Amino acid sequence: DVCSSDLVVRFLGCFIAIFLSTSMASNAQVTLAGWDFNGTNSSASNPLSANTTASNITVVGLSLGSGITASNTASTFGGANWTLNGDAATAASNNDFISLTLTANSGYTISLNGISAYNIRRSGTGANSFLWQYQVGAGSWTDIGSTISVSSSASGGNSQSAISLSGISALQTVSSSSTIGLRLLGWGATNSAGTGFLNQFQTGDDFIITGSVVAASANAFWASSGDRKSTRLNSSHLVISYAV
Repeated sequence: DVCSSDLVVRFLGCFIAIFLSTSMASNAQVTLAGWDFNGTNSSASNPLSANTTASNITVVGLSLGSGITASNTASTFGGANWTLNGDAATAASNNDFISLTLTANSGYTISLNGISAYNIRRSGTGANSFLWQYQVGAGSWTDIGSTISVSSSASGGNSQSAISLSGISALQTVSSSSTIGLRLLGWGATNSAGTGFLNQFQTGDDFIITGSVVAASANAFWASSGDRKSTRLNSSHLVISYAV
């Protein structure tokens, strides 16, 4: 009857409101992975494990591509033997990059929000051009933005602005069955001994990936329909329609 139907709707409303508030909290932006370069170098640690890792994900790297020679330059991660002159395609072919991977644990999904402000350091003959790319699962590598040009060879490096990843649909709500890869290609060196690094520039984590990790159930589309009521939940609101 009408009273019992109203009671069902009210119960569903309360239950889903609790579910939605929990889901929204778990969808908050956090540091998925962060690396503090203070006192480290790629000769000592390659791959270099993250200092900060969010719950319910697995992070591998930072790692040097096979074309890069590790370096003991303090408080950096990178090395020498970057692509001489060349371009992004040549650097990829030469395996001249720094990379990392992120994978949601079973029962969770991961969404990337961005790369926080960071710093690139180079020697006078090292790589002067860099490009971020991403890969999902076994898919192809795709450019993120455009080529980053760096000029200063000072130890303070070259400050880089944050990069937004939230508009890349392929990097949103990625399940545990697909690993997300990020890599920084480098080229434009004039000597194979020239170096290029991600560089320490602040206290705490120097290189940070932000995003969210959500239980897979929180992404579900809930629906029930009948002659008298239907309930629908999406990522932002609850809709309950009731027909008399």
